[in-house]
Amino acid sequence: MNTNEHIACDRADWLVDAVATATQNRALLRGDPEEDKVLTEAIYLNAKKAILIALDRAVAR
Repeated sequence: MNTNEHIACDRADWLVDAVATATQNRALLRGDPEEDKVLTEAIYLNAKKAILIALDRAVAR
């Protein structure tokens, strides 16, 4: 895993936790019996992709 991937994974992981905390929605709490795994994975993967694109564009400037 390269540096950008590591950063993107870390920040995407943080985002899922931040949304869960902000909404107090147990469906977003990873590991909770009420977790909606499709929802948490969708947020995580979309955040990771957005972060990687942003990092790539920042380097290209």
